[in-house]
Amino acid sequence: MESGLLPNWLPMLAVRQGSPAKAVVAGRRYVLADLSPELLEKLYASEIEYFYVPRSPKRVRLPRSVTTSLAYLVGYHLGDGYLEDIDKTIRRKGRPDYEIGYSDKSREMLRLVLMPIFQRLFGVSLLVSKKKGENMYVARLYSKIVYIFLQAVLGLPNGKKPSGGIPSHVQHDEKLLKYFLRGFFDAEGYAYFDTWNRKPRVGITNSNKALLYEIKALLRKGFHIPMMGPYKKHRQDCWELKLFEEGAIQEFVTNIGSSHPEKKNKLESLYTPPEGAT
Repeated sequence: MESGLLPNWLPMLAVRQGSPAKAVVAGRRYVLADLSPELLEKLYASEIEYFYVPRSPKRVRLPRSVTTSLAYLVGYHLGDGYLEDIDKTIRRKGRPDYEIGYSDKSREMLRLVLMPIFQRLFGVSLLVSKKKGENMYVARLYSKIVYIFLQAVLGLPNGKKPSGGIPSHVQHDEKLLKYFLRGFFDAEGYAYFDTWNRKPRVGITNSNKALLYEIKALLRKGFHIPMMGPYKKHRQDCWELKLFEEGAIQEFVTNIGSSHPEKKNKLESLYTPPEGAT
């Protein structure tokens, strides 16, 4: 599995706001905020068993490299993920609230694809529930350690306002880029046959126009897939990229693909890739 090493992320976890993060190495507990930069560097080179914060039952692991699973999560998160705005929760509740959230119309997507990724990467599970009054499911996790990793180490934005670009960690390796783009498509993409002429169509929608320009550039540069747009979506506060050419759609299905239980079937109904091209 292709991967890229991450820099030492222990100093980013060594914050004093709220309950302090602790690391367990060979049964010994270390309060990260109490350690010098030299000791943090030495600790990072050790076999860390897990991280935790006081009064939390979660024992969290953190990856030291960007794997295809992490690249996929970054893509999916930029499309449909959410990190609570810590400053707002402090003003509202008097304490930080480290919520990580995702939403999808497919319960199977959250339970069978996203949850195993969190278990594999971080050793924790998501709580999946149906959104009241809507045809939508949500997956949530409250974890200071995972939150800081996603926000400070990977650079994923917090709050509801669309912001942020694509982390550099996933841009310079073809396999990581493929899984990042697959994750983004599984969050924001669609595939269908045009009702007017029965031609296949693939699209990606997002409210962050600048992010879609980055996605478009990466698809063209990395995989020679010429998506058109972004176009303003009719009567909606968002933008979309589109694929019209059958040859380009074949390239998308073959080189990017989907892991979403429903979108994978729709995408492959447009074109069945050769065996082994996953």
